[in-house]
Amino acid sequence: MSEHDDDWTQIRNLLSEYCHAIDERRFDDFEHLFTADAVVTPKLAGTTYRGPAEIRAWLEAQPPAMRGLHTTTNPNIAVDGDDATVRADFMVYVTRGDSAVVGAWGFYRDRLRRVDGRWLFARRQVETQWRVGDTEIVR
Repeated sequence: MSEHDDDWTQIRNLLSEYCHAIDERRFDDFEHLFTADAVVTPKLAGTTYRGPAEIRAWLEAQPPAMRGLHTTTNPNIAVDGDDATVRADFMVYVTRGDSAVVGAWGFYRDRLRRVDGRWLFARRQVETQWRVGDTEIVR
């Protein structure tokens, strides 16, 4: 067993909780996944959101047509003490009529920081490579 096994498990759980909190609209829980000085830069929004409250407000404002099931896969995790980097893929499944379709896909580039024993997002770049074009995202 590697010394990083526990870190990797905690980091994978953080990636999963990000998706679950968004999909279940648990935005109070969502805010607690970020450091106080966290920065999120979504490529499609063309801007940067700073701090947990601003990041929450951006995601909470997304239109219902872009809500669905978020998945994060293929995490490449590198731990260095109390810092870590992650590159992972994502897909968001949404409904259109009576079907489920891929609403968006791309990858995340994350910098994480361990704070009081918990891994948190310090920086997240959302590199959306494709999304359905029938709904505008909030910028």
